Amino acid sequence: MLKIRYLVGIGIVAYVIFFIAGLPAAWFSPYVDKIMAEKKINLTSVTGTLWKGRGELLTDSAAFAPLQGSQLIWNLRVLGLLKGQLQVDFQLTGGALQLQGQTQVGWKRFGVTGVSGEVSALFLNTLLVNSVKVSQPLQLNDVSLQLNRTKKPTIAALGSLFWPKGTLVLAQNSDQTLKVPDMVANLASIESDIQLIAKAENAEVLRIRVDANGLATVTVLQRMLVALGQSNGITEQDGTLFEITQAVF
Repeated sequence: MLKIRYLVGIGIVAYVIFFIAGLPAAWFSPYVDKIMAEKKINLTSVTGTLWKGRGELLTDSAAFAPLQGSQLIWNLRVLGLLKGQLQVDFQLTGGALQLQGQTQVGWKRFGVTGVSGEVSALFLNTLLVNSVKVSQPLQLNDVSLQLNRTKKPTIAALGSLFWPKGTLVLAQNSDQTLKVPDMVANLASIESDIQLIAKAENAEVLRIRVDANGLATVTVLQRMLVALGQSNGITEQDGTLFEITQAVF
């Protein structure tokens, strides 16, 4: 008898999940807009269902202006719901971003997995408007991030990033253009933190460490100046050029 009740219960839950997933996505877009209102981003021209659909991003934010008109396509993995986790495959296409991957949301847990694609120089320059201007896009290869908001928060990461050679102009010295070589960065988990190590010409130039509370420590080595062709007077390439700590989330 208990087995029959269990199977009936599973059947009812599955029916409800499939029923909700098949509802028009446009019915729920106002709720999405409320969540994204703080960032001044809206999802419009929504078609399809909660299970599988698409929409267009609009924004009034100067910081996210390059996202204007980008297309978001999603595909809900129903089996993830049966495991108590929201798993959504996504594609984000437009002039600013060309990304695809999967988001995962569970109880006190959030993450993205298998994110690959490209972030345009236009979008990077909008985000870094008061610091630098770059000529090259940032390429992501199978990047995964997982944040667990348990009693003892943890954060994990994996994947790599590639920044092809190009030019860089500092905001405080716009008259000078610096040539940047190819740069490769790898993400890894270190204890309960994540660490990104960037290399140019097979030598470490930058290190970023982020803890589970969102505090990031950025360390730039003097070798960065060598990579940028500004090595005059550098005697200890492994020494720290500067280090900053800043909250990122």
